[in-house]
Amino acid sequence: MHVHLDFGQGTPYPEESHRRDYRRILEDLIVLIRTLIMLLVLLTPLQALSEEWDDTAPDENWVYEPGYELEGVSTQEGFYRAKVRKGFTWIPGAYVKGMWVPPHWLPKKSQAGNIWVRGHVGPDGYWVPGHWRRRARDGYEWTAGFQSEQGWVHGYWRPVAKKNAHVWIPGHWNRAGEWIDGYWRPVRRAGFRWVQGRWNYGRWVRGYWVPRTARGQHIWVPGYWSPKGWIVGYWRPVHKRGFYWRQATWRQGKWTPGSWVKGTLRSTKRRYSRIRHIRSMRAVQRPALYRNGKRVERRGKRQERDGVRLQKKGARLERRGLKTGNVRTQRRGEKLQRKGKRKERKGERKQRRGKRKQKRAR
Repeated sequence: MHVHLDFGQGTPYPEESHRRDYRRILEDLIVLIRTLIMLLVLLTPLQALSEEWDDTAPDENWVYEPGYELEGVSTQEGFYRAKVRKGFTWIPGAYVKGMWVPPHWLPKKSQAGNIWVRGHVGPDGYWVPGHWRRRARDGYEWTAGFQSEQGWVHGYWRPVAKKNAHVWIPGHWNRAGEWIDGYWRPVRRAGFRWVQGRWNYGRWVRGYWVPRTARGQHIWVPGYWSPKGWIVGYWRPVHKRGFYWRQATWRQGKWTPGSWVKGTLRSTKRRYSRIRHIRSMRAVQRPALYRNGKRVERRGKRQERDGVRLQKKGARLERRGLKTGNVRTQRRGEKLQRKGKRKERKGERKQRRGKRKQKRAR
C-alpha cells in the first residue's frame, strides 16, 4: 500500500479514498436511475389506459371492425359500428365473383319504390348507417355519394333550380332514419363565418354560422333552419345558477332547440361498456398495410415450399427415368424441377414484397 508521510504511517492517499467515494456515488446513482426507469415503465401503461377510453362516445353497443387493404387500390382503416341494427344483417367485406364488396349493413326486407343508399365509414372512424330513399322527387335530383379529400360525402337531394348568391346545404338522415331536408344559405353573412357540418360518432352535426368575435363568459348557441326560415343563433351564459343546459336535438323529424332546465343534470350510468379511442384501437390492431404484408409474406412462404416439393418430385422422376432408361420420364422430372425452382424464386420475391409492406406500415 502506498503511504503519504503527511497523513501518517499507513494512511491511504486521498485520491484512493476519493475514488472509493466516487464509485459508491456512481453505484447509488445507477440504482436510482434503474428504479426511476422501472417506475416509468409501470406507470406509463396505466396513464395510457386512462387516456385510451372515449367517454364522450354515445352509450351504444359498439363493435370494432379491423381495416383492410386492396393491393394497389385503397386502404380502409379499422372502424366502429353498432353491434346490432334491427332489420339488418352485417355483411363482412369479401370478394364476390372477382369484385370486392365492402362491408355493409344489408336490409332484411326491401321497400317498394325506394332505393337503398349504402352506409360508409365516417372521417372519425365510426360507421355512418345507410338508409332508404325515394326513387324520384319533384324539383330535385339525386347526387350520389362520392369520395373527397375530406372523406366520403353522403348522397343527397339537390334542387334542380339554382339560387343566386346562395349555397345549397344538403339534407341528411338522423339516427332514427328520418330525412332532414336541406336548405339554401347565403354565401356570406356580415360579422359571421360558416362552420361546416361534420360526422361525429356516425351522426351528422349540422353546419352553422358563428360570430367572428367572441364574448366572455358566454357560449354561442348556433341558429338553425326551420320551415319558417333561418332561426338566428344567440349567446347564452356558460352557467346559470339552479339550471342546467339541455342540448338541442332532432325529435320525430323536428328540431328541438336547446334550453335551460331547472334542477341538476343527473349523471346516468352507462348501459354498455366503455370503448377505447379509435386512434388507440388502430394502434392496437395492426394497421391494414402491416396485416396485408403479413398475408403476402405467408403466401410467399407457401409458394416457396410448393416449389421445393416440386423440385423433389422432379428429382425423383429424373432418377427413375435414369434407372429405367425412360428418357421421357427423365425429361419430365427435369421440367418439373425447373418449374419448382421458378415457383420457389417467385415465393421468395413475394416474401420480400410482404416484408417491405410491413416495414412501410411501421
